[in-house]
Amino acid sequence: MSALFYVRLLGFTAGALVQLFFIALILGHRRPRTFERVLFFLVLALFAFYCGGLLVLNSQLHYVAPPAATLLFANGLMGLGLAVLPSLVFHTQVEYYLLDGEIEKKWLRYLAVLSYAPVLIVSARFLPKLVVANSLEVFNPANHLGSAYAACLGVALLASAAIDFTIAAKPETQFKVLYRTLGLICAAIGALTIYVYGLGGPKQQVWAEGLALTILLSAIGASGVVEYWILRHNFLEIGSQKNLVYAVSAAFLALLYLGLVRRVSGWLEPVLPPEATSSILLFILVVLFEPLERGIGRAVQRTFKRLIDRLQWLLAKLQEQARQGDLAGFTEFVERRVKEELGLSVVRLSVPENAQGDAIRSPGGLVT
Repeated sequence: MSALFYVRLLGFTAGALVQLFFIALILGHRRPRTFERVLFFLVLALFAFYCGGLLVLNSQLHYVAPPAATLLFANGLMGLGLAVLPSLVFHTQVEYYLLDGEIEKKWLRYLAVLSYAPVLIVSARFLPKLVVANSLEVFNPANHLGSAYAACLGVALLASAAIDFTIAAKPETQFKVLYRTLGLICAAIGALTIYVYGLGGPKQQVWAEGLALTILLSAIGASGVVEYWILRHNFLEIGSQKNLVYAVSAAFLALLYLGLVRRVSGWLEPVLPPEATSSILLFILVVLFEPLERGIGRAVQRTFKRLIDRLQWLLAKLQEQARQGDLAGFTEFVERRVKEELGLSVVRLSVPENAQGDAIRSPGGLVT
């Protein structure tokens, strides 16, 4: 296998893992809005695409000639993901843009919904060719879908880039660097998609595969950038469910290690029974339990200390705001800060009309 093959394998593995993290974050969101629902289907489509490509690459490692059923399943996964990808990309950007209350531009939502019709028509014409193909060019799936599909995907990405730049240009925008970065990535991917898959691209095979690899890695990079800002800066307000991400990471590493055990057992089969190799590699984990436990304990202590420090800082800010004597400003400040710190969708703080009245005492003597 060439080095390019293993780069593709790593790329599709990373792409599937990033989308799996996204799925965990979205499913852990407490009160999903229309934006989160559309984003979930976009992530699901990308996950199906990367999993289909990953299945093809692994089948090429395992089989001399991949079975027809394997190719049919893999092609079907990629086809389902690609069929709705252009419209979902544009629809997700529109829904996020409308979160800021752009009431006068709700016609964009109708445009996004209507965009599914031409994309599905274009996909329906070429999807059967992709599903029943005897072989699959993992880097050139749009070759099976045609230049019309490439044009749809390229235009959707360019329109998404325009929306990102529009959001970044607003004075009150908080994550300007993120929006500009996503806008540049979407514009680059859109232009390259139209050039490579719509206009034929470069004639030399090396350049064609290089540009196709650039498109793949750039798409993974865009997802990775968004996920970093979600986990680090609570972007999209869905980053508080980090325990789900850790669980997904642990499950993925466990599956990866089991795959390594199987592969090493096959390599050493001429000199050592596979059961013995598997037992040795699995018992190695027992040796690692103690240092792993210590590492997890230190990480938990650091996380707990960081949370306590953050809580104390928030209480100090609330006390500082309360000293100003502005009840309306204090209420707004509490709602905003608690919403940001706890990753909640909505926070409402109600103040009684007679705030100076006597406290209510229950028969048991409790004060409320």
